[in-house]
Amino acid sequence: MPSTVTILAAGLGTNHGYTIDGDSVHLHADLVVYDATAAATHDWSLQLWACDEAFSGGTISGHLIAEIGIGSLAGFTGTPSPLHATTAFHPPAGGGSFTLVLLLVASPGEIHGYASYPRPETFLLPCLRGHVGYKIDGRRITLEVAAIENPRDAANLTGTLALELWALAAPYSGGPFNGAPLAAAVLGTLAGQSEWNPPPLDLAFKAPPDGTWHFCLMLREWTGTGYTTRDFTTFAEPVVYTAEPPAVGESPLTQAPFTAETTTKSSPDPISAPAASAPPSKPARRSNTPKKKPPTKAAPAAAETAAPISINKATAAELSAIKGLSKPVASAIVAARPFKTLDALLEVKGLGPKLHAKLKPFLKL
Repeated sequence: MPSTVTILAAGLGTNHGYTIDGDSVHLHADLVVYDATAAATHDWSLQLWACDEAFSGGTISGHLIAEIGIGSLAGFTGTPSPLHATTAFHPPAGGGSFTLVLLLVASPGEIHGYASYPRPETFLLPCLRGHVGYKIDGRRITLEVAAIENPRDAANLTGTLALELWALAAPYSGGPFNGAPLAAAVLGTLAGQSEWNPPPLDLAFKAPPDGTWHFCLMLREWTGTGYTTRDFTTFAEPVVYTAEPPAVGESPLTQAPFTAETTTKSSPDPISAPAASAPPSKPARRSNTPKKKPPTKAAPAAAETAAPISINKATAAELSAIKGLSKPVASAIVAARPFKTLDALLEVKGLGPKLHAKLKPFLKL
């Protein structure tokens, strides 16, 4: 982590700040050089951090959420020189309220200038709710998540969401990571102020290399720069893989610590897309764990309503009663009426081609 130094080669002027715009942030600062020779021998960067409290010097503690490389400050003078740049923005996984801190950093991690902003920033991110668990059975794994929620505004549709299970060398606490991917499922998008209660996901499982691993389930969202971790659950018990013959039978369900449940809301239509089949690999060998019978499978969901619902006459409540059609999307349909064709529903925000194809048999004009 970067730390402050006693001899400053450069610093921040009186004018500085940030502007967050979706998945990007604009940073601006006046840079002042105190020692031109020393400033020219370093590579510099402007960094934005999310911290639990205001920074007053020492070693920074928090989450690096944005960074702009400046390079050498050769040619800069004691006169404030403005710097403006836009870069990708990565809020801390799990969301929450933070104090933002702007740093002027010289390699290899020397803080020469900093500014804490008094107004806390609250980040609303897609998140996991309720219990989370997994069960390994040979080359297959079952992932269980009680609920996935989008706490953003009703009109704020997520990017494509995905669940990814990773094996990491140490317990995950946010930020960049390296490890072995074990299983993944693409879920689709989720409307704001909505919650989805997914069924257990049966996926291909690829065992990690031999060693001791910490399993972590991540909820990731597609942004302009790729998938970004929005929330995660780290399982408390490490998992040991060895070259010994695998144990016979499936492992019991492994659960993460429980979190507070939320009220179930309407269910949008994330489309599960299991990961591609993994090559043969060893199932997890769990020591001191008695074998259990496979859990009883849940009864199939009730059949959909047989009679089609009129998109031009039905109320929002009647439309949202159709499985897969959320209340926000139902309200958007009512607001956009009248429709001349069922295909005109594709103009409604939150109702994409996949959801449209799934709902079309249960709708009429």
